[in-house]
Amino acid sequence: MFSKNRFCPKFVLMHLENYISDLLYTHDCVVVPGFGAFLTRYQTAELDKNTHTFYPPKKTVGFNIRLQENDGVLAHRIDKETKNGLKKSVAFIEKEVAVWQQHLAQNKFLSLEKLGDFSVDNLGKWQFVPSANVNFLPESFGLSAVVSKPLVNKPVKRIVPIQETKTPSTWYKYAAVAAVAVSVGGFLGFNYYNQQVSQYNLAEKQKADKMLQQRIQAATFQLNASETPVTIQIVSKSYPYHVIAGAFREEENAHKRMEELIQNGYQARLLGTNTYGLHQVAFQSFSDKSTALEFLEEIRTQVFSDAWMLIENR
Repeated sequence: MFSKNRFCPKFVLMHLENYISDLLYTHDCVVVPGFGAFLTRYQTAELDKNTHTFYPPKKTVGFNIRLQENDGVLAHRIDKETKNGLKKSVAFIEKEVAVWQQHLAQNKFLSLEKLGDFSVDNLGKWQFVPSANVNFLPESFGLSAVVSKPLVNKPVKRIVPIQETKTPSTWYKYAAVAAVAVSVGGFLGFNYYNQQVSQYNLAEKQKADKMLQQRIQAATFQLNASETPVTIQIVSKSYPYHVIAGAFREEENAHKRMEELIQNGYQARLLGTNTYGLHQVAFQSFSDKSTALEFLEEIRTQVFSDAWMLIENR
């Protein structure tokens, strides 16, 4: 803002540019006689997709040096504010314009508060750059640019809960151990030897069989002769459909992967080594093919895109 050589302080309440900027909130054009006209232009709200910035609607100011004919709007506004009369208001405008033009001629630059900056090029032409911080649209008062971060949808990891089984009491627990032993033995004998099942999980099955045999040998059945004999029906259920989580050269890495999956809620298991000597780990094994395929699709979509399904020969 330029303040040198202002008119009589008792006559002026504000600088000339302040009266102009106030009028631009309600007028599309304010003519400054002998200098030019300030005009406003409406701009709709816009979104900058590169910076994710939303700009509210606004009215920006421009300048036209050719419009200099006095329409009386500016002088009447000053007279209304100062109560000093229309003639003194016109004289004040002429005095201010003379100061502006003199400053431009000497310094090639003039800055008007809330309006913008004028400069003079080598050819003597005026250049006007409007103030970027002023919005002359009353409806947008108090609104500023808003920067928003784009939302990123993170996939939801599906956790399969592990169902707990209650431990039976008295002699029923020994019968249950015997049933499991027979089931595992039948699975190993029937499925592996008779039907040429591949070598997956052989080592783990042998360990489980040995452990169960030890429990059976240590168990004592105390049944009275008068009691009705208990008949246990053994139902062998196989799980030939495996959703594979990975194959590892080192067995230790396969165990780590299995433990990691179990901690995340999966019923993971080791499947032994394949024909290439790799230790395979399954997210979960299923007896039904359609259920296994549904689970595989979920895993591929949400957890591990390289998961695949292994089907054992039955």
